[in-house]
Amino acid sequence: MAHPQEIRDKLRRAYIFGQMSLEIAAAQSGVAFGTARRWKKDAQDAGDD
Repeated sequence: MAHPQEIRDKLRRAYIFGQMSLEIAAAQSGVAFGTARRWKKDAQDAGDD
């Protein structure tokens, strides 16, 4: 299932600015933790750290 960009942005804001753990931010955004972890790794690999 593809997630819209709004969900990715919501998770990112919660993780970075809300200072939540990735696991909690993923749960609140309705995204599997594995998906959130992959998005984080993809962003790091692209230089967005």
